[in-house]
Parts: sequence; structure tokens; C-alpha cells
Amino acid sequence: GTYNTYKYNLDYKESSLVNNNENIFQYNYDRIGYTDFSNTNYSFYSYYKKKFDKKGNELTLDFMYADQNNPGNTNMNLTYSNMLDRPPMQNTNKDSQSKNLVFKANYALPFETDKLEMGYNFTYRMKDNNYNVQDYLYRTLTWGDSLQLSNMFKYTENIHALYLTYAAKINNFDVKAGLRSEDLST
Repeated sequence: GTYNTYKYNLDYKESSLVNNNENIFQYNYDRIGYTDFSNTNYSFYSYYKKKFDKKGNELTLDFMYADQNNPGNTNMNLTYSNMLDRPPMQNTNKDSQSKNLVFKANYALPFETDKLEMGYNFTYRMKDNNYNVQDYLYRTLTWGDSLQLSNMFKYTENIHALYLTYAAKINNFDVKAGLRSEDLST
């Protein structure tokens, strides 16, 4: 398994000059802000193999789980030379989470020259991204998303799969046939 975590804070100040396509000065702006960001993730993997008395007769199991979380906040103030009375202020909050789970089971049963395999796979994925942007509204003296930049994305997926394969040797040829059934829900 693994575990990772980190956090950082960033203060910044930026000054920009804006010219048109003829290189004539239009306006300038100064941006002052700070960002808080963190990341935490962990994962776990396990593998099991059971061998039976007959050579090639085995059961294998795989399991993997991963979880990740990335919240962050950014606050910034912009001062434009052409909008001195109402400098824009903006707060941005972001939260991103994801989870992944995979489980596999496989059973192999050999015969003299043939082999039968069957198995089951399960996969679960979840992604949740929340991006919230608030700008200061001078008219109402409140914070709101007047630019409609905020969005939320949520996604969940489950996959169940069963399979069966049969491999045979016919003279000098190896032949393999299989069936697979899969159920996917999102």
C-alpha cells in the first residue's frame, strides 16, 4: 500500500500591462492573492494465488483500492487602471475526489492438452469535482457567481464482468473459444 499527503500555501503578486494589436497601451492590472492546496491519497493492492495438486490448476485473486482527495482555495484581488473605483475580488474553492476499486478472480482448470478458465471482474470508479467561483458583487455587497464559472462534475461507474474460455490443441493448432458477459452502469 501507499499513502501520500502534502499541503502548500502560495502568496503571489503579479503586474501586467495590456496593449492592443498595434502595441498601444490599453490598461494595466495588479493581481494579489493566495492559494491553499492539499492532496491526500492512498492505495492498497493485494494478490493471492492458490495452487492445487494438479499442475496448472489454480485460483488467483487480485484486489486494488485507491482514494484521492484534492481540496484547494484561492482568493485574489485585481486592481485595473481603468476600474479604480471597483477592483474585482474573487474567491475560488475546488474539491476533487476520486475512488477506484478493482477486484478480479480467475480459476484455471487444466486437462491433458486443454484448459478451461473462468473468472469475474468488478470495477468501481467514482469522480467528484466541485469548482466554485464567487466574485464580489458591489451592487449588493455580497459574493456570487455572476460570471457563471462554477461547475460540478459527478461520475460513478460499476462494471461486472464474467468470462469463460476454453483452449484446446487440435493437431498442430491451438484453438481458444470464449464467452464474456458484462454489465456496465454509470
